[in-house]
This record gives sequence, structure tokens and C-alpha cells, in this order.
Amino acid sequence: MTAHRQLHHIDPASRRGLSRLMLKLPDHRGQLVALAKSSIVLDELFEIYELAAAALDGFRNDQNSELASEYADICRELEALVLIDLQEFPARSGSKRSQS
Repeated sequence: MTAHRQLHHIDPASRRGLSRLMLKLPDHRGQLVALAKSSIVLDELFEIYELAAAALDGFRNDQNSELASEYADICRELEALVLIDLQEFPARSGSKRSQS
């Protein structure tokens, strides 16, 4: 894919994860969209965030505090990874991110 892909090419789970992150990190919405358009590698991170956040919602609804706490930690760790990517993004915009 090109560096200028459109968001409609993102799979549904990744799109939901991106939407959740945009709600969680409102000050970074524009950056998140730009990052999503430029990096196919982050689709997996957005999808993983969606899965973790959906699981967290389910555990909260089931009042399973132990698993809710664990998944809340996972979501925070994923948010931290996204913030790191956002900090690095301006420096690498226009260049491909390596897929390791």
C-alpha cells in the first residue's frame, strides 16, 4: 500500500480500535488519523487495542474485577505504545516504517 492510503481500506476491527483510541486520546485525533493513513503496520496495533478494549468492557459488565484490572493495564500499555509512535511519527512521515 502507498503512504497515502485512505482510512476506508482499514479492516473493521482496526477501524474500531482507531476510533477507541481517538476517544481515549482526543488531543491526538488528527495525528492518529494521519498515522493510520500512513502505516499499515499499525493496523495490527489498532486491532489488538480493539480486542483488548472490548474484552475490558465485557469484564467490567460481568463485574470481573481481576480480569478488568488486567485488561485495563493492557489497554494503558497499548495507549503508551501509540503515544510513542505518535512522538516518532513527524520524524518519519513520508518514510516507510519497518515491519519487524
